[in-house]
Amino acid sequence: MSPPSTKNNERLTMKKLIALTLVTLGITVSARAQWIVYDPANTVQSIINTAQEIAKFVEVVNNQVQQIQALNDQLNEFKHYESLFGDPKAVVLATVQPLVTDLRKTELGQTLTTLEGAVDAGEAMLYDANGLFTNRFPFDHGRTFR
Repeated sequence: MSPPSTKNNERLTMKKLIALTLVTLGITVSARAQWIVYDPANTVQSIINTAQEIAKFVEVVNNQVQQIQALNDQLNEFKHYESLFGDPKAVVLATVQPLVTDLRKTELGQTLTTLEGAVDAGEAMLYDANGLFTNRFPFDHGRTFR
């Protein structure tokens, strides 16, 4: 038989070896615990959604191209009219000046200061328009204010 100290050393070594093996095994198993999940239905739906978004984007771009073409056509039409009739700024109508002067006149030849001077605030507060504006509260018995 082997001496007791050698037996204890062998047991201690064996325990260390078992512990090291278990720790190594635990690390190895936990490192491979992640699985790749592939969902073909979700992937197909994602591709379909992306294709629809691209189709909508293409439609928006086509609409913008059509709008730009329409604006270009309008610009060409205006240029054609300008070449036919000349620059519109150069045209002066004989009726424009009387219209401008008429618009710059004040109403009935009175200015705002003249109208403000003619207003009597006290008179306006007491005016009842021949009985049209009367007090209709029951405690005043229908009398007008004067």
